[in-house]
Parts: sequence; structure tokens; C-alpha cells
Amino acid sequence: MGFVAVESSTRVFPLVARTAGLDIAKINANATNVSDYGVRNALFFQGKVDTAFAYTTSLPSYEQQCQCKLNAMPMADYGVRIMANGIATNETMLKERPEVVRQFLSATRESIEFAAAHPDEAVKLFMDRVGPIPLKPETVLAGWRAGMDLLHTDATRGAPIGCMAHSDWQAMTQQLLESGQIKQAPDVNTMFTNEFMAGCPAN
Repeated sequence: MGFVAVESSTRVFPLVARTAGLDIAKINANATNVSDYGVRNALFFQGKVDTAFAYTTSLPSYEQQCQCKLNAMPMADYGVRIMANGIATNETMLKERPEVVRQFLSATRESIEFAAAHPDEAVKLFMDRVGPIPLKPETVLAGWRAGMDLLHTDATRGAPIGCMAHSDWQAMTQQLLESGQIKQAPDVNTMFTNEFMAGCPAN
């Protein structure tokens, strides 16, 4: 298995192995415990390691690079819950310019809703604006379609895009404790807020 030393997946994988009934002692990983994603991915594409960790949205780009069909094993299938990409700001901004925060989040939600409703047009707009990239439009589209499946968790299904659930953050915090990534659990209510997102339930 191809691991990167600083990758969070390296720390979380023991939870997957425990749920799946895998004996980590039988997994050869040390030889590829590198500190660079590019090196690990190169080893993967060269067939020198059997696995690589990535966002599920990256699967289409990986398949374009290797010109092969890959098998994805989502960690979520093994109970891993990670609150990943999001929007962060500082306390001063929240206190002194709350309307700017609300407007920014509203515009972000509107753009995501548009892209979800018009994925082909969204990809064309993306390709027109980012300039030449190695990814094909159909690869970008496949990645975005995979991303649309991640816009909600079971706890937020039916809520507007961007709303978060206390239970999801609580589960992730417990997971971080179990995997040794944190020593003490913070108050979950200090880690996120729905206050500035219209139509979301309170934290």
C-alpha cells in the first residue's frame, strides 16, 4: 500500500482495517512511506504499489492518467466520517462583518446549486476560465458528478447545501481521538456554525 507520511488517511486507515477485519501487520507499507504525494502517485501509476489514497472525486483523473479502470473503496463504507473541505474565517470577521459572511456563503451556495443543476454548463465555464489543463472535460465532469454525491451526509439530507450537523462533527471528533490525531476532544460547538447559512438548523 502506498502511504504518505503526513497524509491524514495514513492515520485513519487503521480504523478502516479494524472494521474490515484486516491485519495491518500483513500489509507492506513501510517501503513507500514517502513525504510527497507526487512520488506516491508516481509509484502507483507505475504499478509499484497497489493502492493510493485520494478523494473519490479524483478517481476520474486517476483513470485518465493511468488509462485504466480503477476500483475505489470509499472509507465511508467502513464507517469513517470526515468533515473535509469547507469555508473558514476568523472571529473578527464574524463579529464585525457578519453580512459579508452571509453574502459570501449565499453566493457560494448559489454557484454550487447552479453547477449541480447544470453540470455540463458548469464544466464548460470551468474549462473556459482555468485555461489549458491536462484533464479532459469529460474527466472534470465525472469528478464533479462524484462530488455532487458528497454535498450532503445522511444527517443533512433534505437540508439546503452547506448545512452541517452536530452529529457528523461529533462522530469525526471521536474518530480523531480513536486514531490518535488529537489527544483531547474539543467542544464540537466551537468547531462549526450554521448561523450564517440561511435555512439551516441551529448547531
